Amino acid sequence: MSEETKTYALYALQLTEENVIKAMPERFMRATPDYILIYTDEEQPKKSVQIGIEDIRRLTNADREWLSVCNLAVIRDEMARNEPQILERLSSTINYIEAALKEAANADKKEKEPNDEQHGE
Repeated sequence: MSEETKTYALYALQLTEENVIKAMPERFMRATPDYILIYTDEEQPKKSVQIGIEDIRRLTNADREWLSVCNLAVIRDEMARNEPQILERLSSTINYIEAALKEAANADKKEKEPNDEQHGE
């Protein structure tokens, strides 16, 4: 895949009218009574603080659940965008496994066949 991989980041903003207006057009935005979260692959919003991986544990359960839903949506989008390549890889993997199983079955069959020399023929 020659296409650029998108990297998403989580940002927090103070809950102000200006920040709510700024966050509204974002695809992944969560406003709580205390703060706003934005999950984006765009530039860091002004006046925001990036939430690093080490800070994820400080999020509420509802925030983590929302972030999981965002991640699933991103994964679904990527899978839909790359469906032909994914199906091709899956088909190739199935063909490889099928060939390996046939080879193993043939090897087992040869081991179980009586050897002419062992029977004195």
